[in-house]
Amino acid sequence: MLTYSEFYYYLTTKAKYEYLVNILKLLSFKTVNNIIG
Repeated sequence: MLTYSEFYYYLTTKAKYEYLVNILKLLSFKTVNNIIG
């Protein structure tokens, strides 16, 4: 069983990870658009 702090830590790191992934997706999408367009 996870403690509250471990659960909170997991949520925050997961959120940060997803945030970074979204930024990378946006950047790569813009780059691809610039190359194509």
